[in-house]
Amino acid sequence: MLLVAHTRASGCSQPEENRQFSRKGGLEATRCTVYPFAMIILTVLVALQKGKVTEEELLKQKVELLKRLVSKGFSRGKIEALMGFLKLYVRFGKRENDVKFDEAIELLLNKPKETMGIVEFVLERERRLGEKRGLAKGEKKGVEAQKLHFVNTLLAETSFDDAKIASLADVSIETVQKLRSQGK
Repeated sequence: MLLVAHTRASGCSQPEENRQFSRKGGLEATRCTVYPFAMIILTVLVALQKGKVTEEELLKQKVELLKRLVSKGFSRGKIEALMGFLKLYVRFGKRENDVKFDEAIELLLNKPKETMGIVEFVLERERRLGEKRGLAKGEKKGVEAQKLHFVNTLLAETSFDDAKIASLADVSIETVQKLRSQGK
C-alpha cells in the first residue's frame, strides 16, 4: 500500500511530484510531509509492527514526530489534538513510557504541568467510578449490618417466630435461624 503525500522541499531528495511513501518508510518518510495527519498515520503503521518495534523505539518515534510537528510550525491546539489521538491509539505497554511521552509534550509545547491530559482524564474518571462503586458496596454492607443488628434485637427482646422476624427485617428465614443458633 502506498501513501501519496504532497510535501515541501525541506530536506527531501525527491521531486515533489515523485514523493510516495511506503508503509516500510515509517517515520523517516514523515520528514517530507506537510500534512500532520499523514505523519500520524505513518507512525501508526510503524506501531502496527508491534513485535518488531521495541517500546523504546516507539517512544523515540513518537517524540520525533512531536518535534517535527513543532518544527513545521503547526498550532499548539492541532499538535495537542494529534498527540491525544496518538496516545489513545498507539499505546505503550509500560506506564513509564507514557510518563516520558507526556513530559516530552510538556517540554516541547511549554504546556503547564497541571493540565490534565487525555490519559489522565480517563484514569481520573475511572478512579471516580471506582469510588462510586466502592461507596455503593459500603452502603449495601451497612444496610445488611443494620438488618442483622435489627434481627438480633428482635430475637433478644421479642418472642416472634422466625418467619415474623424475617418479614419485619426483610431478610431470609435462614438468616434468622442462623443468628438464632449463634445466639444460644
